[in-house]
Amino acid sequence: MDEMNKNMEPGTTDSNQSEKETESQVEVKIWKKPDTGRKKRYVYEVVAEEPEEKSGEAVRQNGDSGSGPETVPHQENGPETVPHQENGPETVPRQESGSVVMPENRNKEGRFSGKRSERQQAKRTGTGRSDSGSKNKKKENLLEKDNISKKARQEFWKQQVVEGNPDHRSFMGRLHQGLRRYGRRIVAIVLVVSLVFGVSWYYNRNRKFHSYDVEWQVSASDNGYSEYRTFNDVILHYSQDGVSCINQNGEVMWNQTFNMDVPGIAVAGGYAVIYDIKGTSLYICDRNGCTGSAETKKNILKADISENGVTAVILDDKNSNYINYFRKDGSRIDLEIKTLISGDGYPLDIAISPDGTQLITSYVYEEGGNMRNQVVFRNFEVGKNNADRVVGGFRQYEDTLVPEVIFFDNQNSAAITEKSIDFYSTRNAMSPELAKTQEMDSRIKTVFYSDEYVGVILEGDEKAEKQEETGAEAETQKVEATADEGSAQEETKQAVQTEYTMLVFDKTGSQTFKQTIDFEYSFADFSGDGIVVYNNSECAVYNMTGVCKYQAQLDVNIDGVMRFSENSLVIRGNGALQKLTLK
Repeated sequence: MDEMNKNMEPGTTDSNQSEKETESQVEVKIWKKPDTGRKKRYVYEVVAEEPEEKSGEAVRQNGDSGSGPETVPHQENGPETVPHQENGPETVPRQESGSVVMPENRNKEGRFSGKRSERQQAKRTGTGRSDSGSKNKKKENLLEKDNISKKARQEFWKQQVVEGNPDHRSFMGRLHQGLRRYGRRIVAIVLVVSLVFGVSWYYNRNRKFHSYDVEWQVSASDNGYSEYRTFNDVILHYSQDGVSCINQNGEVMWNQTFNMDVPGIAVAGGYAVIYDIKGTSLYICDRNGCTGSAETKKNILKADISENGVTAVILDDKNSNYINYFRKDGSRIDLEIKTLISGDGYPLDIAISPDGTQLITSYVYEEGGNMRNQVVFRNFEVGKNNADRVVGGFRQYEDTLVPEVIFFDNQNSAAITEKSIDFYSTRNAMSPELAKTQEMDSRIKTVFYSDEYVGVILEGDEKAEKQEETGAEAETQKVEATADEGSAQEETKQAVQTEYTMLVFDKTGSQTFKQTIDFEYSFADFSGDGIVVYNNSECAVYNMTGVCKYQAQLDVNIDGVMRFSENSLVIRGNGALQKLTLK
């Protein structure tokens, strides 16, 4: 045994010792290499390095040793193996000259891709031949190093991504790591913000105002017939002498003079038309001033305007009536529809669609000695081949009138009768249909509408009022001992008599809310983003969920109320305009 150890050459070692040296010599590193794909990604690879000096020295020692593996002559059948050692034959690379050389410095790369990585490692660490013995063990050791390098890779990823080198982070990686690190904070912030918005929304929705401050006051002429109307974010003041535009600071932006006996107005979008009822003149204007005017040959019964400025006018004649159209500059459109009173009937109201292509007309006519009502739809685009452009008509109104027709948008409209609202759909332009009917419990006293909603206020139930009055009289007889109790009963009786029901529906016929009005009102309308209801001394303001935001007796003789925002009103009365800030 000693002789064998002595006879061993300096370059030869035991196979186990060779494996340990090889394992210690192989240094596993991780480096980052940019991928050549379309997106900027990085591929992490394993680099197995062997010192070049030691491997060269081992080659020289093996080449000088007489007892080392002998050089085998070149053969065509493939590589020769050295004499059998403990770990089996060791394959050696073969060159063209047939001499045996050791592998050169292996500065090779391998990707973490499973079997492919193993094949690459095997290919780069060997010669492509079936290895055995120490080579196989070297390969196994390299795989063990590979396992260690996975942990190193995880540590590297943590240092590069988590600890903040943004150049090495992909979007998903940043998102994933950000959620892991800040997920709870983000969830907490979202919950807090949602809670704040929810509380703010609920507070603003249900907050009520109890007093006000006068922001400004300007004089308002009351000579003759004079009215005010909200027009987007300004006020139109029209009278027999002309029309003027007033901004929310009370300043006159422009004015237009004319002479009308009874001026009427229609507003849609950014346009308004002022026309002389039973007269022949009309003026079309927008926020910046008058855009055009026109004179008609016959008297005007009713006019309506679309959102693009097209105006439809019903003209009156003795035995017939005409429908004429005008552009926003006042020029007449070459289209006239004539209807006979003995045939179609007498027009009560018209409504033009926002795009100006459709028209609804309510006619009252006589049939069998009774008055009947019909609603006629016309379309000036798809109904060109029909007589008078008619695409549909409804005559289910036998013993009731339709005094009001409206267009919400190009596909939804409504006809209001004395005790119902019929909602129509013109999705099929050639075949309008009745989509929904809302029947009322009592007669409709007031109708008001916008481009999204329609509201009605119903008359009080007379039968219920009489029952309450009878009960009040009986109760009064029982408690006639004191005058105070009698006056209290009188107040209760009066409160019952002045209670009305307000209903609001959207353009599809669904009820939005129902509210009770507990005072004698004279006017109601949509204004701003809410509803105003008032009489000469009292005013009530509602939002679109039915909450009464403000109700009080004012110190002015109210002629009109206009609402621009949640807490601002413009009151007309006592010859002045006042802007009130509610608080």
